[in-house]
Amino acid sequence: DNDRFIVTLCHGPAALLSAGLNREKSPLEGYSVCVFPDSLDEGANIEIGYLPGRLKWLVADLLTKQGLKVVNDDMT
Repeated sequence: DNDRFIVTLCHGPAALLSAGLNREKSPLEGYSVCVFPDSLDEGANIEIGYLPGRLKWLVADLLTKQGLKVVNDDMT
């Protein structure tokens, strides 16, 4: 309603997950977000040694479960 933006970089949108803690739904539900692709965190980032192994959770997956729209979910 206010045409305001929240800016985060790379994996920064993970911080947005905290808005939904201890609530029935996230106050950010319905917002669009661009986030580092889960597909890279599941594959290439492990293979090149950027990550030491599989993550316990994936940022875009959890943001989607909180009702946010991931706009770059087809990136690989």
